[in-house]
Order: sequence, then C-alpha cells, then structure tokens
Amino acid sequence: MALAAPGALSPVRQYAWCGRTRLTLPAVQPGQVVEVPLRVAVTRPGKLALADCLVSWHYAGPPHIAGSRAVPPHHCIVEQLQPPLLP
Repeated sequence: MALAAPGALSPVRQYAWCGRTRLTLPAVQPGQVVEVPLRVAVTRPGKLALADCLVSWHYAGPPHIAGSRAVPPHHCIVEQLQPPLLP
C-alpha cells in the first residue's frame, strides 16, 4: 500500500481521450444508428476500464430536444508493446 504525502498529486489516469471529442451530425432520423469512432491513448500496459464517456445531444427542433447519457465503462487489457524483430 502506497501512502501519499499531504498535498501530493493524485494518481494519474492510465488513459486520455484524444482526437475528436465533439462531433456535430446532420439530422439523424428516428431509430437511425450512428457510429462515432473514438480514440484513446494509454500510458502503460495493464487492465483498463475506459470510462468518463458522456454522449449528449441537442436538437433545435421543433420540438427542442436535449439530453445526455453516460456510456458504461469498457474493460480491456493493454499489452506491452514489443519491439520489432530484426531480420
């Protein structure tokens, strides 16, 4: 168990969302599914729970519609990058 000194920085998260984090789509029809690719950079190998992803929407209308929903965490394992083998 590691002890932190008073006033020490909190542990750093293992990942950071990168690339496009906001996207404006043209009109989406009711029931239509839209896939939006996301990118994440990881800082070290290990078990990871990608979280802190919130999808929000806004439609100027009529009728005016707005809302948001948290995306459940995605659990994955990040492996150590292996150096390329020499020929």
